[in-house]
Amino acid sequence: MVGGASSCREDPGRSVLEGQLASAAARAEDALAQLREREQELRAALARTTTLEAEMAELRLRPEAAEVTRWREAAEEASWWLQEAEAAARWQQEAVEATQLRTKAGDLRTQLGEERHH
Repeated sequence: MVGGASSCREDPGRSVLEGQLASAAARAEDALAQLREREQELRAALARTTTLEAEMAELRLRPEAAEVTRWREAAEEASWWLQEAEAAARWQQEAVEATQLRTKAGDLRTQLGEERHH
C-alpha cells in the first residue's frame, strides 16, 4: 500500500507535467506552422526580388538606395525567422525527448512495482 499511496501523490504532478508538455508541444507546433507560412511569404518575396534584379540587369539600371534598404531589411528579417524556426525545432525536439523520458520512467516504475510484488 505504501507504493499505492506514493503513486497517488505522483499522479497529479505527472498530470501537470504532461499538461505543460502538451501545451509546450502545441505552442511549438503553432510556431512551426507560422514559421512555415512566413517562409513561404519570404520565398515569394525572394522570387520577386530575383525577378526584379533580372529586369534591372536587363535594363542596366542601378537600384535606388531605398530599394536596396528594403532588400537588406527583408534579408535580415528572413535571417531572424530562420533563427526562430531553428529554436522552435530545438524546443519541439526537447519536448519529444522529455515525453520519451517520462514514458521510460513510467515503464521503469511499473517494472519496479511488479518486481516488488513478486
